[in-house]
Amino acid sequence: MAARYLVAVALTASIAMAALACDASEDGDGAAAPASASGALATVDVGGVLAAVEVIERADLHDQNRVLALPETTAVHPAWLGQALRARTATAIVDWPAEVQDRVDAFLEALDPYIAALEADDLQAARATVKEAHNAYHALTGRAFEVLAEMAGLAGDSGGDHHH
Repeated sequence: MAARYLVAVALTASIAMAALACDASEDGDGAAAPASASGALATVDVGGVLAAVEVIERADLHDQNRVLALPETTAVHPAWLGQALRARTATAIVDWPAEVQDRVDAFLEALDPYIAALEADDLQAARATVKEAHNAYHALTGRAFEVLAEMAGLAGDSGGDHHH
């Protein structure tokens, strides 16, 4: 429920920002105003990116990777499939910054075999595919925050990739 609320708030905010950006880009005669240093923000759906990252984070691939690595794990958790499907949908629907697109593609490519394993309720296949999906998730979310921080003039302050 909370994730849906956050997505709705983020999407509403991104629509409002887009409307403001459209209004601000007009100089009164219909011609686009020249780009400014912060103009890059207007070309990226920041709210959509933030909402997608939140959904991806809530899929908790980190914990799924940890649990599947435990020898005492004997089955896939029923909630994991829904979490992975939501992460895939949130990732696929957003127009990501160009600097992040390779990470988006890698994440979706790594996520598909993991989703197939979960759909088949195949513990061994899930174990074999979760690590790649987990690593791709970290690479995507870390790079997304690096790019957003750069766009906001906060380079080096992104809280991006973290390794463990």
